[in-house]
Amino acid sequence: STELQGHWRGTLDTGNVKLRLALDIAKHSGDVFTAHLASLVQYGNNDPIRANVVRFTPPTLRLEWKWTGGVFEGRLEQGRLSGAWRQGGGSFPLVFERRQPK
Repeated sequence: STELQGHWRGTLDTGNVKLRLALDIAKHSGDVFTAHLASLVQYGNNDPIRANVVRFTPPTLRLEWKWTGGVFEGRLEQGRLSGAWRQGGGSFPLVFERRQPK
């Protein structure tokens, strides 16, 4: 699918920690998108965090979370978001797979 909106799941592997992530992307009028990221780990605050920047120029996607300094850059290809998470000088591969709501 070439549609960006939907529910996505991925695992960020930093070498020290594996974080299961949920990415929810909504499409609004005029090709405006919002994105929320949440950790699926069962500790701490798991409230979804809204991205400050959502830039989608098919097939390229850039998401930024200013308070964490986190950036996801990837491509929407073959129904997956494949790219990298960058934060604190590190860069880690990250792939989100589409998940159908239950």
